[in-house]
Amino acid sequence: MNRSTAGFFRLLSFLSAILMKFLSRPGFYLIVLLIAAMLLLTLWLNWKLGSLPRRDAKQETAPAAVST
Repeated sequence: MNRSTAGFFRLLSFLSAILMKFLSRPGFYLIVLLIAAMLLLTLWLNWKLGSLPRRDAKQETAPAAVST
């Protein structure tokens, strides 16, 4: 095994240790759950707003009077 391969495996083991440190915290799963919930809510709202019947906007005949 040459030097670059050994360095790569050392870096890989370091990154996996950092990843396991984050995965062992319950706050990480809470953040992932919140992000997933926001994504699903966004997709659901987009679907609901896209399925609403289209109506033409009503144009006012005269602008409203401004009282001073």
